[in-house]
Amino acid sequence: MTPFAKMLIFLNVILSLFFTGWAAALYTNREEWAPPRSLFGEPLQDGPPGINAELEKQIDQLVARRDLAEEMWQEERRKLRAVAEHREKYLAWYPDMLAAPESGKDRTGTRDIPDPVRRLILAPGKEFYMKDDIDMAKGEPVTVGGEAVKPYATYEAELAEVAKGLDDIQKTLNDQAAEHKQLTERIVGIHGKTRGLQAERDIQRSYMQNCIDERDYLRPLVENSEAELYLLKRRHAALTARLKELEEFTDGR
Repeated sequence: MTPFAKMLIFLNVILSLFFTGWAAALYTNREEWAPPRSLFGEPLQDGPPGINAELEKQIDQLVARRDLAEEMWQEERRKLRAVAEHREKYLAWYPDMLAAPESGKDRTGTRDIPDPVRRLILAPGKEFYMKDDIDMAKGEPVTVGGEAVKPYATYEAELAEVAKGLDDIQKTLNDQAAEHKQLTERIVGIHGKTRGLQAERDIQRSYMQNCIDERDYLRPLVENSEAELYLLKRRHAALTARLKELEEFTDGR
C-alpha cells in the first residue's frame, strides 16, 4: 500500500470520528420542540412540555396583555377626543385672554372686556377651566389692594402721563438750575472774568467804611472850625458894633 493510500485511510478515519461526534452532540443536545412521546406515540407523563408549549403559553399571555392594552388605548382615545375638543375651545379663547390684559379688548379690538386680568380656576381634577363655560367673564378678577388690576395699556397711558409730568418737572428744574447758575454767577462772579455782586458789595462796604472813618476823622476838625467860626462871628459883630460907635462919636464931634 502506498503512503498516499495510507494517508487517505487515516483521513477517512478522522473524518468518520468527527462526524460521529457531531451526530452524537446534535442528538444529545437537541431542542425538545414537542413533548416527548413513548415508542407507541403517547406523551410521557413526567416529560418536559416542549418549546412549542412554552411559546404558546407566552403567546397567550401576550395576547391577553395586548387585549388589555387595546381596551386601555380605546378608552384613552375617547378621552383624547374629549380633551382635543376641550383644547380647541381653549385655543379659540386664549387669544382673547392674552389680548385682554394688553388692551382691555378681545383679539379683534371690537369688544370691551371688563376686568380683563383674570385668574384661571383650578378644577378638582387639576385641570384649568372656566366656570360654566369658556368665557373670560366667568373668571375671577385679579385684585391688588382691593382694586381690580387694569389692562397694560391703561397703566402704559398713566405711566406716559406721569413721564410727561416728570419731563415737565425736569424741564422746570433745568430752567431753575440754569437761573440759579446765572444768579450765582451774578452774585458770586465768574473766576477770572467778573467780580459779582458780593465783591461789589464788599467794595461798597469798604468805601462806606472809609467814608465813615474819614467822617470820624474830620468831625473834630469841623467842630473846631465851627467853634472858631462862631467866635470869629461874635468878634466880627463886636468889632462892627465898636466901629459903629466910633463912627457915631466922630460924627458928633
